[in-house]
Amino acid sequence: MSHIIFFDERRLPISLLMVLNMAELLFYQNPVPLSKSKHKNLRFKKQDNYAFASGVNTVPISGPEFFPCSRNHPVMFVETSNGNFLPVALLALTLNGHQLGDRWEGVYVPTFVQRYPFALAESKGVVMLDEQAPHFSYEEGEALFNEDGEPSAFLQTKMEYLNTLDQAHQLTLEYTKALKVKGLLRRSKNVVQLLDREVKLENFYVVTERDLYDSLTDEEIVDWYYKGWIAWTYAHIHSIDSINEILKRMAKTAR
Repeated sequence: MSHIIFFDERRLPISLLMVLNMAELLFYQNPVPLSKSKHKNLRFKKQDNYAFASGVNTVPISGPEFFPCSRNHPVMFVETSNGNFLPVALLALTLNGHQLGDRWEGVYVPTFVQRYPFALAESKGVVMLDEQAPHFSYEEGEALFNEDGEPSAFLQTKMEYLNTLDQAHQLTLEYTKALKVKGLLRRSKNVVQLLDREVKLENFYVVTERDLYDSLTDEEIVDWYYKGWIAWTYAHIHSIDSINEILKRMAKTAR
């Protein structure tokens, strides 16, 4: 079973509680640590839509997702407040929200969205959940804990999934740090022509194929190849054409 840390909120260190409550989690309205005592009777029922993510136009993704994501959403990089970089799926050119509807039919759904309403806190093993998510109730759905108060088979599977996502995230952080060190991330010069205006994507960062090979030594190219980073970078580069998929979705919803 995956290693899970459960908290009794009455004994939760104040410093850790502050870190958890201040964590920036998109569309999580009330993220709290999973507690054996508080959530022992809580149940999870899978929803058939992603309405909770209707107000975002980008979501973080990890390197292993670049290929499937690239078919429907451009993979771009954004600079974080600490000067590092994070890959995101660009869902729309509109400021607030997207044109994917609530079901996201026929497009790739990033794992950042799929994992909701669960998440792992930066403190390894601390499971978070959004208490206000419509997925939870005390009447129906998958139990989080069994009658003995131990994690249910469902929760164990969910934890394994979250740990897999966290491992992919850690690998992606290593990748983006390498991109930064090599000076490969440049501000995007892409401009999208809409009917009434131009949309500049200058707040995003991209890698070009020429920069990739001009900046890496032969040894680094081999190293990046075996790490999967060359493949990730090509998936990113080719994903830019998926801006056309965004335009198609905009045109479809405008009818």
